[in-house]
Amino acid sequence: MTSMLHLISDLVQLIAYTVAYYYFSNLLESPIYYLLQGVLFCGYVFIEGFTFTGLWVLQHECGHYAFADSPLVCDIVGYIVGSALLVPYFAWQKSHAIHHANTNHMTRDQTWVPQNVQPIPSNNPAQKSQVDKQVEMKPKSESSLSAITDMIVMATIGWPLHLVLNVSGPYPIKFTSHFLPSSPIFNSRETLKIYLSNFGVIAMLFILYQLFQIYGWQVMVTVYVLPLSINFFLLTSITFLQHVHDDVPHLDEGEWNWLKGALCTIDRSMGSFLDSKLHHITDTHVCHHVFSKIPFYHAEEATKAIKGKLGNYYRDETDKSFFGALFENLKNCVALKRNEKFRGILWWDH
Repeated sequence: MTSMLHLISDLVQLIAYTVAYYYFSNLLESPIYYLLQGVLFCGYVFIEGFTFTGLWVLQHECGHYAFADSPLVCDIVGYIVGSALLVPYFAWQKSHAIHHANTNHMTRDQTWVPQNVQPIPSNNPAQKSQVDKQVEMKPKSESSLSAITDMIVMATIGWPLHLVLNVSGPYPIKFTSHFLPSSPIFNSRETLKIYLSNFGVIAMLFILYQLFQIYGWQVMVTVYVLPLSINFFLLTSITFLQHVHDDVPHLDEGEWNWLKGALCTIDRSMGSFLDSKLHHITDTHVCHHVFSKIPFYHAEEATKAIKGKLGNYYRDETDKSFFGALFENLKNCVALKRNEKFRGILWWDH
């Protein structure tokens, strides 16, 4: 019931922000108010994008069966909300489950899997691990321009690329896509679910086409396309920052276990208001990986409870600005390094 109230609240906010935007926009039609119109437009797209992302977080809760006691209710709500945000719900649910089961594993995780490892200097090829052999060597760090370019890609096409081509996923054995039942992410028993996910996205695209015909491109770009773009950017940037940090290692097969992987996460903050808008997916992520079925509305109190128990194994960086941390990590967290003593634990090298 609590989760459903949060869903209703987000939907009401979605409508209220739109009504308020067009009401005040009509009041500011005079050319002398162009500046205020621009501020109003940017503010609307920004807050609506965060509201879209709040809805995405609720479908994410459905994917974990943490939204309601009934798995069927979770899947129905998750499928409808996810499809409305162009998420192939059941396909994403499966790949996300793999991510939680293999967090920060060098070859089995599903998101932000590093493809660049600085190998141990050696003349003996046999000493190189499978990971060392499969990656292409790149510089240890990027220029500021490259980091900014990465941010732009992340802000625009990063999330669609992940869904369509599994970009940021593990080193590909074969072509992988969330829309393809034959992808290595899925097994044959899940084929129907993948087609059902595809149908949901296609149905939403058809609905959007009809709405574009009725209301025109200006309205639809304002109320859907741009907020959805904010949503895409937040999904990629938030998940990147939750698993990429100087103090967060990646682990090879010999060192990895589920608990170590779950603790290779870091809590971030976007400020109390935005954290609340996002149902605290940013500032309670460590807890979420350790106890993924805790309802999101209990995550804050659960985080407070586990901090003392985890001690130094709990990581957060809530005092650093979100965009500052994003730029810094995109620039510096490019190549992993290993050493002779701890070969299976890889840290960012810069």
